[in-house]
Amino acid sequence: MIKKRRRIVDRKLCRKIASEPCVISGEKAECCHIWSRGAGGPDEAWNMLPLAPRYHREQHQIGWIAFLFRYGIVRFHLRTMGWSWDQGRLSHPDKKRQAYEDEIPLQKEHPQCH
Repeated sequence: MIKKRRRIVDRKLCRKIASEPCVISGEKAECCHIWSRGAGGPDEAWNMLPLAPRYHREQHQIGWIAFLFRYGIVRFHLRTMGWSWDQGRLSHPDKKRQAYEDEIPLQKEHPQCH
């Protein structure tokens, strides 16, 4: 049986990220994890983005790649944070395991999202 690794929670950093304006609208934001906490994503600055609650919910509903296609400004922010995507996968150099897999293939459905 594989043990699930213990997640490090940094509430202070989450509050700091949530205090910043939403990267899409400038509205009051909450802390959005790019590599989800449920999948083992850490509470580290490279893995968090301030999104207004409505955009945060939308991201969870449609997945990261479709969300990046819809909101180009988010692609810009993720690139400045070191994230990249290829063949429908999000990855970051600090991520210690296989790239995050999204349901939507990036190159087939959204070729302009390189």
